[in-house]
Amino acid sequence: MREGRRVNMKVYPDLAKVAAAAKEANISIQEIQFIQNIEKDVLEALSIMVEGNDDAKGYFSWLLAKNNLKTEPIK
Repeated sequence: MREGRRVNMKVYPDLAKVAAAAKEANISIQEIQFIQNIEKDVLEALSIMVEGNDDAKGYFSWLLAKNNLKTEPIK
């Protein structure tokens, strides 16, 4: 069994585009955590656990960028 890799990113989320990109890249989204900014009452980020080969993960990231989903790594 392959081990999943957590991808943390700040996004202006459009979940339909995230799901479509995952389907096209042939990766599996194992878990999504929604990170809310309570002070502004907005969804600030998603933490997505994905599973798939490295090429598929790279393609998934490229599709997100192509769809103008802004991402920024979180440490």
